[in-house]
Amino acid sequence: KTLLGAEEFVLEDGEYLTALEGYYDKILGAEEPVIISLKFKTNKRESDQFGMDSGEKFSLGEKGHKIVGFHGQASDVIHSVGVTLVPITT
Repeated sequence: KTLLGAEEFVLEDGEYLTALEGYYDKILGAEEPVIISLKFKTNKRESDQFGMDSGEKFSLGEKGHKIVGFHGQASDVIHSVGVTLVPITT
């Protein structure tokens, strides 16, 4: 759930995640930078951006691989995020 409410990005049949992009920045009340936006990329499309596009951009993913899991740390904000990748097999 975001400050603006819950938002979803639903995958279609045969669709898989290939990358996760976003921004991190300092915000009021947090000692360290936090994740302030996320955008999901798939083999078919990309999501709208969830959050704000300011601060430092990051991108997680690797050509020829798909995302099968997420890990990280969060409280009322997202402190860190990572992905688990596996090779794409046909």
